[in-house]
Amino acid sequence: MQILQTGPQVLERVTALFGPCFSAPERLRAELVRFARGEFLTMAQQPLARLCFLLEGETRIFATTENGAEFFVADSRPPGFIGDVEFATRQPSGENVEARTAVTAAALPLTRENIAALEEDLLFHKFVMRQLAQKMGYLGGGQRARETLTLAERAERYIRLMALDGEFRGVSGLADNLRCSYRTALRVLARLCGAGVLTRAGYGTYRVNPARRDAQ
Repeated sequence: MQILQTGPQVLERVTALFGPCFSAPERLRAELVRFARGEFLTMAQQPLARLCFLLEGETRIFATTENGAEFFVADSRPPGFIGDVEFATRQPSGENVEARTAVTAAALPLTRENIAALEEDLLFHKFVMRQLAQKMGYLGGGQRARETLTLAERAERYIRLMALDGEFRGVSGLADNLRCSYRTALRVLARLCGAGVLTRAGYGTYRVNPARRDAQ
């Protein structure tokens, strides 16, 4: 992890992307940090060192079973927040958060001073509760989708959620979400292109069909 900047300007970027999160930002010490691809923002069963507001890049969240197999949980990208469950429960995470790409984040180191300020900040507590509610809804919806939708329908649902400005990148993330092989994910993408849902725009890049997107 590389620290790029410290100071109040870091939290100004958080407010611009996430909306008001803090009643007294002047009490907090914030850092603008960068994680290289493959670096871990948090690791399972390890104490949380910092809260991270994702500003750029993409992470994948996964758990590891006793036999060492990885179990995909979710992707996260801006405006994603890492550390809400751990802050609320005061327990280490059972999941790993890994930078799928280079990630830039506004970080709040969990120092004694920062923890004391956050504990007293009702606006931050409301922000954490919203984050938890959104994640519970996403995970619950994902389980229902796995039970009722076809593979192509689940893929389209995921792509529409993750597309930025109508463009989707990340075949590996799609394969993780569908719990299928990379090759199967490519076949599903080809099927969606044939159905007019997507248009291939380059290697690993797809445009969501504007007519279909507007119809949602």
